[in-house]
Amino acid sequence: DARVIKRLKGEQIGTILSQIRKYLLSLRREGGARTSDYMVHPTALAYLGRRSNYLRTANDSLSDMSD
Repeated sequence: DARVIKRLKGEQIGTILSQIRKYLLSLRREGGARTSDYMVHPTALAYLGRRSNYLRTANDSLSDMSD
């Protein structure tokens, strides 16, 4: 069923997004903001880029925005 496939895909994307949340900037981080919340480390950007490739290819509208 298409709804089940769509739901499973949504859950997979949600899992990926929750895994990368700790690498995103957040001034409201538990324990207070860190230096990295103001200036992102290049390796974190590379990691996020690799992790987001799946999302961009799996979602047509995201793929269109990244072009």
